[in-house]
Amino acid sequence: MVSESNTGGGQPLLSICLPVYNGAEYLPNVLAALLPQADELRDLVEVIVADDASQDASELLCCAEAAADRLRYIRNCPNLGMGPNIARCITQHARGRYVWIWSQHCLLRKGKLREIVETLSQNPDIGVAYVNFRCAVYPDRWPQTCDAGFDGPYDYISSTDDINRIIPHWHLLLKPHTCLCTQTYAHIVDRLRSAEFLNRQHINRDFGPAVATFTQTTATASVFFDDAVLYFGDPVFTIFNGAQTWGKPRTRALVYFHALPELVGIFRHRGLRNGPLRDAEQYASQMAAEAAVELLKSREYGFLTSMLVRYYWGFVSQKNSISAMLGAVFLTGWCRQTRWLLALLDQFRRCWLYFAVHWRPARFVRSVLLRWQSRSLGKRR
Repeated sequence: MVSESNTGGGQPLLSICLPVYNGAEYLPNVLAALLPQADELRDLVEVIVADDASQDASELLCCAEAAADRLRYIRNCPNLGMGPNIARCITQHARGRYVWIWSQHCLLRKGKLREIVETLSQNPDIGVAYVNFRCAVYPDRWPQTCDAGFDGPYDYISSTDDINRIIPHWHLLLKPHTCLCTQTYAHIVDRLRSAEFLNRQHINRDFGPAVATFTQTTATASVFFDDAVLYFGDPVFTIFNGAQTWGKPRTRALVYFHALPELVGIFRHRGLRNGPLRDAEQYASQMAAEAAVELLKSREYGFLTSMLVRYYWGFVSQKNSISAMLGAVFLTGWCRQTRWLLALLDQFRRCWLYFAVHWRPARFVRSVLLRWQSRSLGKRR
């Protein structure tokens, strides 16, 4: 179902896309904070809700606002999954020069949308923006109502760097305190350049691959890695931790044993080096350790073993990954499980050394390569 409201002839500057799945608990406040600010910027901003076949009252809530011509409502049938839904927002639904993928548990601060639009208008050559945000706990600080924005209590700010400015390269934002820029809602990107990248990708519905889990960040790293970034340091909205849709231990394990290390690999491929790369690897390892502890607590030993095998074979080249992950698990107090993990990984290491170094066919291949290299050097001389 597609409601074709708010589809005037002119191109808006900014498309705010809200991927939704069973968000009826949050949408009244989210829309109450966002829509009045968007109404003031009618010709410059469009709001799109992409409902991924919700089973609650999300459709009813959004259709009421669509009938008032305050947003466009799009319902997926059947459910696509988080990554494909985000990608479609960028490649198919949005019409603006820039696109901002919003969240169903974020509340915009008062007056911030006008500030963002004015700054984007003043910097037409910038292709990507990063917006800082506040963090609060759901449901403890979730408000009863919102009136054109939320400036209520929060627990901490994502980044203490609160100065608005242009940063020369996007990759300079890849710090542990920004969670390696993995929050979808923290980026505003040039729609056409992002869509060009995403149209070339196969994005499955399940967590695991980086482009399916961190769709926005993967696209941003691939397209804008060396670009200048418009940085909004003064927090723009409040995110409510605890309302995310992927809090189960198995899902978090897929995110932190597969998607996040793969994303760090993309950063490395794009040119991240030295200290920033080591920090990114250690952050990814720490998150993998926390996911491992969650699986240990829930006694998911078989699933943890399969995740460790994937993690080890897929990301063995990351020197800090295994040691940092085991160190974090040990510090959590799981001494018996840590010994079990160490023994298991030692067996993996022994297998790797045997098949890659000591195995007779491997030695033969190395000798052939050495002879070929010697002959090549002789010919050059």
